Amino acid sequence: MSVLLSALYMVFCGFVWRLRGGAWATLLHIHMGTTVTRLVSSLLISVPLAVYWGLWSLIPLITIGMWLGLVLAGYGPFMGMGSHAFPPARTWIEFFPRLLGLAPQSVGWDTAGMWFCGVLLYLPVVLGYCWLASNWLLLLSVPLAAAAFAGSYLIMSKVPKDRLPIWPGFTAREHEVFGEIFTGFATGLVLIVLTLCV
Repeated sequence: MSVLLSALYMVFCGFVWRLRGGAWATLLHIHMGTTVTRLVSSLLISVPLAVYWGLWSLIPLITIGMWLGLVLAGYGPFMGMGSHAFPPARTWIEFFPRLLGLAPQSVGWDTAGMWFCGVLLYLPVVLGYCWLASNWLLLLSVPLAAAAFAGSYLIMSKVPKDRLPIWPGFTAREHEVFGEIFTGFATGLVLIVLTLCV
């Protein structure tokens, strides 16, 4: 895949990831429910790679893997990156930042929680690629992809809200929204690298 096509695919993934995060409703006025939204968005992300490489098995692998990862991850309570208007909902994933001795709802707590959620998010897809490529070393990509996931939200949380652009129906002046977009970019890059290993 050329550099230009790779960049375009990453931008496409950023767009789709934001659709999944709420813009299906706010931009396109399509209301599908959480489960269907996750499935449709994951399917859209899978198709360009499958078409380009002619690997049709990528469609169910990515669609089901990403859907399952999104179901497992449940990262809403950690998205605030130390800035929570209200106490976030409790989640079993709290055990990880608690294990590290971090203060609840601090930047460190949320970053650690997001990293662990990133592990849960990417693990099903990477396992599928491991099976497809017969290469279990691809599991080493999971903690790196999780770091990119957490890092996307952390970096965007440092940008002053008044510097974030508004595209009506698509974005708002919230770092979580741009965290979603950059997570989409990162997800596109992860999938390109994994596909190159097949």
